[in-house]
Amino acid sequence: MTMPDTDRSITLSVRETRMIVERILLSLGLTAGLVPAISNAILYSQTIGLSGLAGFERAIDALKAAQLDAIRMVDDKKLDAGGQHAWLLADDALDLALAQYRMHGASEITVSRVADAAELRVIAALAERHRARATVELTRDGATIRITADRLPGPDPIMDTALRDGLTVPHALWRALYDRSADALTPDSIESRRHAGPVMVDAEGRVHGRDDDDTDFELLLGQPGVKTDERTNAD
Repeated sequence: MTMPDTDRSITLSVRETRMIVERILLSLGLTAGLVPAISNAILYSQTIGLSGLAGFERAIDALKAAQLDAIRMVDDKKLDAGGQHAWLLADDALDLALAQYRMHGASEITVSRVADAAELRVIAALAERHRARATVELTRDGATIRITADRLPGPDPIMDTALRDGLTVPHALWRALYDRSADALTPDSIESRRHAGPVMVDAEGRVHGRDDDDTDFELLLGQPGVKTDERTNAD
């Protein structure tokens, strides 16, 4: 008996997770510079047991409709999210807290009016990427972020865990995200199916390749400095 997708799980690599998540984010028309930051937030959220990929599936429409100009600094310690999703500003809030800590030896950033504010807890995990420690105290509609340590030795333990153990999610969830990621790809067509990198197959089945062969024969034959025609004459 075949198990339904709802009862199955799949363990994903970090690389595979990033590829699918970033494809979807690109398809939403977000500013390209935001894509790595949001991708990291989703990856770390999944690794530490927050909403992760399931939350991402639910938040796709909200991320697509993001209004970045609604996010503003009230002063150097207060960030008004303007109702935007936590992942859109998590990286910036962390950067502000780190900058404040490194300049003044203490930091406290308050973020308010955040959609899905519980996801701001991912900031504590993201801080590990910077070899720092952060606390995130949730408030009614946001959080207070504090840096408690910086310049720590050793690797990022959150990423180490993800690389070692992978990310386990329901198979149905992964399939839905995988299918959704196809929106970022070139539409399927007869022409697209004839392409294979620099090679193209025409309607009659003839293979056409590139004519700019840049193969380094000197390197392949282990004779650096000897030209191809010189080897030919020597032979």
